[in-house]
Amino acid sequence: MKTTTFTQPNYRSNYIAMQLQLPMEIEKVIDPKDELYSFAEAMKGIDLSQYLKKRKHRGNPGYCPTMMFNVMMFAEMEGKNSDLRELEKLCKTDLRYMLLSREQTPSHMAFQRFEQNVLKKAMREIFAEIAEHLCDQMGVNREIQYIDGTKLEANAYKNSFVYKTRVLHARERLNERVTEAIIQLNQKYGYAYPYHWNYASQEIGYIAQYLMEVMVREGIPIQYGRGKRKTEWQQEYDEFLGYAMKL
Repeated sequence: MKTTTFTQPNYRSNYIAMQLQLPMEIEKVIDPKDELYSFAEAMKGIDLSQYLKKRKHRGNPGYCPTMMFNVMMFAEMEGKNSDLRELEKLCKTDLRYMLLSREQTPSHMAFQRFEQNVLKKAMREIFAEIAEHLCDQMGVNREIQYIDGTKLEANAYKNSFVYKTRVLHARERLNERVTEAIIQLNQKYGYAYPYHWNYASQEIGYIAQYLMEVMVREGIPIQYGRGKRKTEWQQEYDEFLGYAMKL
C-alpha cells in the first residue's frame, strides 16, 4: 500500500509575541500637530519643476523625483540633510519619513545621485528660496525677530529674571567674537570698521551687505553645498551674516 506524506512548514518557529495592531495606516499614528502636516500644506503651492532637471530614463526610472525632493526638503528643514546615511535610516525607522517616502527605502547612494543628477542647485539654496516665497505669501515681516520656545516669568515673579545671568554671559561672548572678527577684517583688507563691546544686528548686517556687494562687483562665485569650496570672502560674509542674525 502506498503512503502519501504531506509536509507543512512550521509557522510557530517565526512567532513573535509583539504583534502589530490595526489600523496600520501611518498617517493615523503620527500626531496631528506634527510639523510634517504644516510642511505638506506649505509644499502644495510650490512648483517643483523649477528645481528639477528633465531627464530621459532608460530602463528602470528610479524613485519618484517629487518624493525624493520632499524627503530631502523635510530633512533640510529639520537640519538632518547633511548625512545621507542618516537620511536612509530615517526612511526605514521614522514614521514621518516613511510617509513622505511612501514607505519606500532609498539608499544613501540614491539620494546622492538625486542631488547630483536631478536637482538644479543645492538643497540649502532651494530651501532658502522656498522660505522666502512662503514669507512673501504669508506677509511675514522679516524685520521682526520671532522667538519660539522662550520661557517668560509670570507676573507674580516679574521682578526676577532666572535666565538673566546666562543671557548676559552669552551676549558678552557673542560681542567678543564679533569684535575679533571685525579686527581681523580690518587688518586683512585695510578697512576701518569701528569695534566696541555692544553691537546691534543692523550694524553687523551692514558689514555683511558690503561683503556681498564686493563679491557681486568682483564676480566672486557664491557656492553652497557639499564638495564646493567657499572663497574667503564668502566665509567672512557667512560669518558676519550669522552674527547679525544672532544679535
